[in-house]
Formats: sequence, C-alpha cells, structure tokens
Amino acid sequence: MATSFLVWVTLVTGSLGQIGVELVPALRAKFGGENVVASDLFPPKCDIGQGPFEVLDVTNREAYEAIIEKYKIDWVIHNAALLSGTGEKNVPLAMAVNIRGVEIALELARIHGLRIYVTSSIAAFGPDSEPKDMMPDVVAMRPTTIYGVSKVYAELLGEYYNRKFGVDFRCLRFPGIISWKQCPSGGTTDYSTEMFYFALQGREYTCPLKEDTPLPMMYMPDALNSTIGLLCAPNACLKRRVYNVGAFSLTPRQVELAIKKEIPGFVVHYKPDFRQQIAESWPHSLDDHNARDDWQWNPQFSAEVIFADMLANLRAMFAQQK
Repeated sequence: MATSFLVWVTLVTGSLGQIGVELVPALRAKFGGENVVASDLFPPKCDIGQGPFEVLDVTNREAYEAIIEKYKIDWVIHNAALLSGTGEKNVPLAMAVNIRGVEIALELARIHGLRIYVTSSIAAFGPDSEPKDMMPDVVAMRPTTIYGVSKVYAELLGEYYNRKFGVDFRCLRFPGIISWKQCPSGGTTDYSTEMFYFALQGREYTCPLKEDTPLPMMYMPDALNSTIGLLCAPNACLKRRVYNVGAFSLTPRQVELAIKKEIPGFVVHYKPDFRQQIAESWPHSLDDHNARDDWQWNPQFSAEVIFADMLANLRAMFAQQK
C-alpha cells in the first residue's frame, strides 16, 4: 500500500511541533529525505533527518505557494497550529494560524491539484458531544476553545473542498499524544508527557487537571503509523474524510502511580486550571471502528507498554545530555 507514496513530494508544515519533529524523520526514513520538505517558523534545533527545510509562516500565502512551486509538491501535511491552552491565551494568533492557515492550504491544494492531510483533535468535540465513552466519528460538535473551533472548521472546510472541487482531503482526529522525544507545552493533555520529564529531573509536578479526569491517549509511534496509514490508503477505500483514531484512556492519577512504581519519591500536586473545563468537554474514549474497517488502522501500544518505554528512553536521553 505504501509504495505508491514514493512518487510524491510532500511538504510538512509545523514540522517542529510535537508530532512534526517525529513525523518528518519517519517520512524521510520511509520515503526518502529528498521527498519530504519540512517547514516551520524557525530553523530546526533538533535532528529531523536529512532533507530540505524551509522557514514558513503558514499565514503567508505567497511564501506557502512559492515552496509548493519550488519543490513541485504533491502532498501537503498541514500540521501548523496553536494548541488548546496556548490558543486560549492568544485567540487572535490562534485564529490567524489555525483558521487562516488552513484556508490558504486548502485553496493552494485546489489550485495546484494537491492532496492534503490536516491533523485534527478530540478538541473538536464539545460538552454536547455524546456519548463520552466510545465517541463516534459523527456527533454534535460545539467545542468551547478556539483550538477546537478551528479544528471543526478545518474538518468541514476540507470536506467541502473534497465535495465541491474534488480535492483529496484527509484528516485524523487524534487523542492526546504521549512522546518522550519532546516535552510539549500548551495542550490540555500534555501532563501525560510532562510528568515523566519532571519525575526524571527530580522535580515536583503541578497537574492542571483533576486526578480522576479520563481522556483518550495514544503513543507517538501509533500516531505516526496512523498518519502514514491514512496517507497511503487507496482513495477508493475511504468512506469518509475525517476519522477518529484511538488507543487507550488514562487519568493523571494513573500516570502518576505508574511513574511512582519506578520513582517512588515523585510528587504531584493537583491544581486544576482553565484546562480542566476544556478536558471535561472532551470524550473519555474514541470509537475508531471506521478507521479500522476502511484502512486497517490498529494501534500497537497499550498504556502499560508505553510507561516502561517512556522511562527507558528518557533515562537514556538525559544520560546523553549530561
């Protein structure tokens, strides 16, 4: 299924974000560095594999189009966005990046005949979305954050461009992503990675959510595999343009206890902030049977496996930094 992707040249925006810093190397390793053009607001300070990099503000249509034309891009992976917590602190910037950016990306996809993938999130769901357990692909979606609003808009606009103009638009609705290679910030589910960093650094952690708040999660390797799986899926297999993908659910307390098995002295304080209300509007778990049926999505990592893997990899990384 994946071999057809080799003939395409792909532009990845937001390449230095939590997903981008691992997606770009994964794509380059699989499809060749010269076929994957990475981009972000600033040059990379970390290793994202060998291949071209362009500084790009996704709200600058002329610059965006110039890169597409320069490299004869076939696929756009539009990841650039401000996350939920950060977006609430700077709504005008979130609207510019998350909304205007995706408008430009889709219009350039239409003009240049590109395929386009846009990352979405459980933030697209809202308090009225039901059921909270095993949330299906299609429900009422009235999110309460500008990040969530922008993701619903991106999903609907992408589906419109697919119906109206025949643009090959694809989108995954991700749960929280856990990864050891970069400590994220600004997201409602980021506690799940931050706790590991703080624990191994011997620091106390203040969690912005209540200890018993369940949210769907996924380990980064599964996020990368699901992205590549959807990119490579034959168009004829896709019965929809936006898919849920899930793996497992966690509470902050579960993460804390798993870490304490290895680091008993780890201290967590629970002081919910504005992100608690955001988390309560999101599902507890995701129904992703459509992704499993249509293009054989299947997560490989359970919560128990990733706890040990996170600690082992972070210990090795911190040891190298000393």
